[in-house]
Amino acid sequence: MLTFSPFGFTLRGVRDSTQRAEAIGIGRPKVQWAAFLVAGTMAGLAGALFAFLKGSVFPDNLGIPLSIDGLVMVLLGGIETVSGAVVGAIVYKALAIWLVSQTDLSKLVLGGIIVLLVVAFPKGLVGFAEEWRARRRKPPAPVSAAASRMEAAE
Repeated sequence: MLTFSPFGFTLRGVRDSTQRAEAIGIGRPKVQWAAFLVAGTMAGLAGALFAFLKGSVFPDNLGIPLSIDGLVMVLLGGIETVSGAVVGAIVYKALAIWLVSQTDLSKLVLGGIIVLLVVAFPKGLVGFAEEWRARRRKPPAPVSAAASRMEAAE
């Protein structure tokens, strides 16, 4: 909803090239403040809903390890898409659950697998899948004018 709105396109323009955005008249500081306000509002709403559903909230509920898990999920799936975060979360949790049942060194093995995946797929799993799909979908070879005239003559 926000992504394809004029504000979403403005955010993307400022993210991709601040100089170009300022050259066409987009005020970078105002857009960044507006993005900060939107993100803060969403985070506050999420925190209020979390506290309402849990009944009570303590600092250890959302510690550093949980924040790092969320960051790893997004990096693993791909930063540029929402589906990347979802795919990253599914892959990360599936790997974590499976490794806990297989070995006592599950955190070490999981860390190694994540490092290998991030190095192998710099754009994330979804970015790699999109590139792979684009490579497989080769455009048809153009037909030359001489070949089409020869086929018509036959």
